[in-house]
Amino acid sequence: MPEKPMQLRRRIAPSVPLRLNVLDDSGDELQRTFNLSLDFNAACYVQEHIGKSLLDGPTWEDTSPITISTMFYAAILAKHPEYDTRDEKTGEPTTEGIEIIRSLMDAGNAKQIQNALFDAFVATLPPDRQAAIKAAREKAEAEAQASSPNAPAPAAANITQIAAPAAAAASAS
Repeated sequence: MPEKPMQLRRRIAPSVPLRLNVLDDSGDELQRTFNLSLDFNAACYVQEHIGKSLLDGPTWEDTSPITISTMFYAAILAKHPEYDTRDEKTGEPTTEGIEIIRSLMDAGNAKQIQNALFDAFVATLPPDRQAAIKAAREKAEAEAQASSPNAPAPAAANITQIAAPAAAAASAS
């Protein structure tokens, strides 16, 4: 009897949730929840479109709108394929999906998005590396709080302090 052909199954890397609350032009609040997943498909998308590797620490230091929005867009595609917009006739990718994502971004939520992206990246690392990064983040947050006790605690540690070691850990794994 002939063997059944093997079924291909796509693995989706662990994801982290991100909830955005933004105001539209009429003042109405829009709420959007995304699950961000930074698998190698997302990493390749980022590198193909902006020439930066998620495995390089300096990429995580880049807070430019193009870098953050491209990373954000790439991170949502595995769980939200409806944003992967295509021309109906040719099947070629269009910019509609990323333009919609960028319309949800602003200076008020860019840091929230960047922190969620970093969390999604960390979620792809082995547990021991995740624990080390969590400890580094907690230490950086404690140091930031100690140096300025009256300032509100940051939502997350300064990504630039821990991104390079995290990226190096990922490329060494």
